[in-house]
Amino acid sequence: MKAVVAVVFLLGLSLMVGMWSFLFKDPHNQAMAGLVLVLISLVLVRRKVER
Repeated sequence: MKAVVAVVFLLGLSLMVGMWSFLFKDPHNQAMAGLVLVLISLVLVRRKVER
């Protein structure tokens, strides 16, 4: 269970780094992408914990 959460967390981090490097020109888009990815990761973690 912890391994799955760790993998999802690492994938989220890699996606955040990729999106930040891609949207680095616009700080607003950068912040929005980070917030959306954090919310998605929280929802995934909650679903994993409920099971």
